[in-house]
Amino acid sequence: MLPDNELLMLPEPVEPDAWEQTQLGATFWGQTLSSQEADWGIAEADQPGVVVGVYRAEKPPMIAEVVSDAIGMPVLANANLSLKATVLA
Repeated sequence: MLPDNELLMLPEPVEPDAWEQTQLGATFWGQTLSSQEADWGIAEADQPGVVVGVYRAEKPPMIAEVVSDAIGMPVLANANLSLKATVLA
C-alpha cells in the first residue's frame, strides 16, 4: 500500500502479455525443469512461469507438502520513465 504522502508517476499501463507495448520494462518468465515433467500435464505454452504442486500422504500422519518452482527476471528497461516523490507539506 502506498502511503498518503507518496506519489508514483509511471507510464500508462498495458496488458500483462503486451510487454512490447511499454518502454518501462517487463518481467520475463523462464521454463523450469519441473514444468516439463510429463506427470504434471502442463501444456508447453503454459510451462514458463510459476509451477506449484501439492502432495499429501494417504496414510497417517496426513502430511501435506507444497513444492514450487519458478524462474523470473524483472527488467527495468528505462528507469527515467518512473518517478517516486514524497509530499512534505
